[in-house]
Amino acid sequence: MKTSGNRVWLTYVLSDSDVPNALTLCFSLRRVLTSRRLAVIVSPKVSRVSREALSYGFDFVFTLDEERNTAGLENEDFVKLFALTLQGFEKCVMLSPNMLVVKNCDELLDKEEDVQQTFVFAENGDSSILRLRPSLQVFNCLLKQLAKRNGTGVDSILKKWLSDQTSQLTFIDDKYNQHLHEKASFLREEKNIAIVNLKNKTPHELDYVGEMVLQLWKSIYDKSVLPLLNAVANVRNQLL
Repeated sequence: MKTSGNRVWLTYVLSDSDVPNALTLCFSLRRVLTSRRLAVIVSPKVSRVSREALSYGFDFVFTLDEERNTAGLENEDFVKLFALTLQGFEKCVMLSPNMLVVKNCDELLDKEEDVQQTFVFAENGDSSILRLRPSLQVFNCLLKQLAKRNGTGVDSILKKWLSDQTSQLTFIDDKYNQHLHEKASFLREEKNIAIVNLKNKTPHELDYVGEMVLQLWKSIYDKSVLPLLNAVANVRNQLL
């Protein structure tokens, strides 16, 4: 029997430089009182101290198994496929580590209309947010196709495969992937913004809402993330 515990928020850390963003995303989800658990996929290249810090924020820490990357993908692309191998979960919503959750949006994990759809992208094609259903069969199938991609982008192949499998695609609403630099959208959709994409942080020329989002990111980082990183680093230093 499936339970809410089988549905998780998921992100990834491919280098130590991703850790501050990933933890800030983590604490932003806790700030809005998500009822779901949080998971992170970590590259073997990430340092032990960073991994320890992540274990204090996230409920689950998985290691990216690079040996399964038989298609020779960049880790940033392979991690999207690797999430399909997490068979302990019924459904995951994968967020890029540079995202910030500003409102509770557990409904993304509650939606059932995409039962036959393995991946759900944002309608604008941005894969910074993905809803997926883990499946080893789909993982192996896509890996074989991607091995023959001949320069075609990974996202393009995933979307084409999905279109071939599903007659009527569903999409993730734009409010769950609002880019910070899209000033007009912020002014028009302030009440509907749920998750912000901070990939292109541009502190100058932002409207009021954009400035508030950056302030929120900094507040979460200063109050929750930085003390955690410092505490873990201090413990490690004392043990050396």
